[in-house]
Amino acid sequence: MRISHKNKFIFFANPKSGSTTMRALLNPFSEISGIPFPEITADMPFHTHMQPIEAKAAFAKKEWDYDSYFKFTTVRNPWARLVSLYE
Repeated sequence: MRISHKNKFIFFANPKSGSTTMRALLNPFSEISGIPFPEITADMPFHTHMQPIEAKAAFAKKEWDYDSYFKFTTVRNPWARLVSLYE
């Protein structure tokens, strides 16, 4: 996950879909980077593979306008993803 308040975007990282590369590309433009799930706190609830419904709730708690952000993710060929999960 990457969040930019300046550029008004949220990138949701799907596991096994090239999200590591996308997160690296978006780092210079992001104010918030997701952290590993076990490390989340009330002040930093955003984790790497957070789902949109979780992010919407976290935005509501922080009183940020979730609907004003452009939200996007990456997808992968489902068969290639399955092979990657198997390996």
